[in-house]
Amino acid sequence: MENLLKEYQTSLKHIQQAIDRLSNKEYPSKKDPKDIQLLRDMERDLRWTMEWMKCRSQPKKRRGIERYAGYQREIFWSRLSAKQQREIEWRENQVMLSNSSSHENPQLRLILDQLSRSEYESFVAVRGEGISFAQVASLLKCSKSTIQSYVHRAEQKINILKEL
Repeated sequence: MENLLKEYQTSLKHIQQAIDRLSNKEYPSKKDPKDIQLLRDMERDLRWTMEWMKCRSQPKKRRGIERYAGYQREIFWSRLSAKQQREIEWRENQVMLSNSSSHENPQLRLILDQLSRSEYESFVAVRGEGISFAQVASLLKCSKSTIQSYVHRAEQKINILKEL
């Protein structure tokens, strides 16, 4: 961080020298207000960035955003484990399926509504999504044999309901 700060300081000196050269009468033909304004904007941004790096929070703020409660409650996706990511994706997918499938095929919806929650989740994950029994067991926090029995019971119920 210190090396980066030193590089920013040297860049700031170079920009200040360029502003001085353009502002003075050294190069009267090259004096362009747009160039000077651009360099001043660069100088301002460099100063702001250096201040941020020194105090480790946003300059001229009494309290940085990192100290707000909302920022502390936020969990970044990259920090979640693969298992937690699958669980979240599974839940979001279930919400989307429950919202869309009732409009697409009402007969299918009626049959699937007769299943228990665990049977439904296991059946949809294994047969609908193609997820392995072991992965579904990991998601639902139970054993692989339990998932196999849920899927088997769900298939039996579906076959009985299809005959009616």
